[in-house]
Amino acid sequence: MIKSTQYVKGVREIVERVATQRPDVGKYIHHEAIDNAEFIIKVKNGTLRMPKDAACNQEMYPINVPEDWIKEIADTFEQVNRHEINNKKFSIGNLISTIFPGSK
Repeated sequence: MIKSTQYVKGVREIVERVATQRPDVGKYIHHEAIDNAEFIIKVKNGTLRMPKDAACNQEMYPINVPEDWIKEIADTFEQVNRHEINNKKFSIGNLISTIFPGSK
């Protein structure tokens, strides 16, 4: 997937609204288009999924984005396991040092 520049303002504002309900989400990093109808949003502590229509409406008519939409988006939050990421980095480092001895 490629980072998207579509509806950045709307996506960021919805992430801020989600964070009021779920502070563990963290800050917006970037978003990517999954298809013509949905974004996956990378946030500090994981990912969210969001319909493009919600981001568009937030930009153009924020009053028309009800709190139940925000809750549905908040419910898509998948937290990243930091321990798992650190282990993957460690494993990759071991692989590189095995292939290229003395590279550390």
